Amino acid sequence: MGKGGAPSFPDVFELLSLFIYTLVTLDTFKEEVVKQRMAVSMRLMRFGGKKTPYYRIVIADTRSARNGRFIEQVGTYDPKKDPGEVKFKEEKAMQWLKKGVKPTPTVHQLLLKAGIEKKGAGKAPEIEKG
Repeated sequence: MGKGGAPSFPDVFELLSLFIYTLVTLDTFKEEVVKQRMAVSMRLMRFGGKKTPYYRIVIADTRSARNGRFIEQVGTYDPKKDPGEVKFKEEKAMQWLKKGVKPTPTVHQLLLKAGIEKKGAGKAPEIEKG
C-alpha cells in the first residue's frame, strides 16, 4: 500500500489482472459445462407398485426429478413380462434423436432391443477383429 492507505499502482494492477483472469476462466468453464451436458435426455420414468415396476420412456429436462415433469412420452417398458416388453413410438423417438437428445445407457439398450438406433453417433462402437 502507498502513503495514506491508498493502494499503489502495482497493487491495483495485480488485483485487476487477477480479476480479469478469474472472469475469463469462469466463462471458459461455463462453456465447457454447457457443451458436455445436454439439457434434455431420453430416460425412464417409474410407475407401478412395490416390486411391480412399469416404466414410461420419456423426453425430460435433465434437471427435473426422475418421476417429475417431462416433455413427451415416446414409449413404454414392462420388465415383468417374459421377455421384457418394449414399445416405442418410432416416429417420435427418431425425431427426438435427430434433434440431439441423449438417451441414458438403459434407454440406449432398449432402443437397440427395439431396433431403433440413433443414426451415426448413437450406434454402439464396433470392435475390430484383428
